[in-house]
Amino acid sequence: MTSPDDKVEVRCPKCDHRLRFATKFFGRNGLCPLCGASFKIGPPEQKSQPPAVLDDKSEAWKISTYFRNPPPPKK
Repeated sequence: MTSPDDKVEVRCPKCDHRLRFATKFFGRNGLCPLCGASFKIGPPEQKSQPPAVLDDKSEAWKISTYFRNPPPPKK
């Protein structure tokens, strides 16, 4: 559980400068000291995981390769 005095790191949406705010300031407007951008203070956004890199033996790779280079028709 978080208390109102817990600090959270937030990044400026304009210059990406890291700032720390107490959670009690969530919902208020903040001001970046570097670029002067005004933004709403809120919890940091969850960053999505990058897609997994498929190796050459993966099932998805085999299927996509098959459709790009189908075997020659049987005679």
